[in-house]
Amino acid sequence: MNPWRNFQQQPWSILFLVAGMTVLFGAIADQFLVLLLGQSEAANTLLSPLFSPPWGEVMPFLVGLGLGVLGVLLAQRQRSRLMLNSGTLWALVLCLLVSVIVKSAILPYGILQMSGVTLTGIIVGVFWKGRPYWSR
Repeated sequence: MNPWRNFQQQPWSILFLVAGMTVLFGAIADQFLVLLLGQSEAANTLLSPLFSPPWGEVMPFLVGLGLGVLGVLLAQRQRSRLMLNSGTLWALVLCLLVSVIVKSAILPYGILQMSGVTLTGIIVGVFWKGRPYWSR
């Protein structure tokens, strides 16, 4: 089978909708956290260890992992319009990548930023949660 044809036949509009909703939820949570840390000394004291070493180094991976899992969960809800398989999972990773890049350009602060570590987390999250769809 022609890989380019398979790439072109992906349900891009649905996948970008799923990725956009996923990153929107992530951005809302991210901005809420930024607001909470800026406004509440108690929250800042409680949550500051999460943003300093060693957890601060792992946090972008965990954020990406959460986005990947949430993306697959939202894609599963589109089962009537979206057939999940390994090709659509990779297409979802690409859509999530583009959505996070756009979010990072619009809101260049917070935890949810594009990096190699975040991308790795997204890939792990998508394929960990999407494991039942690998062989389809």
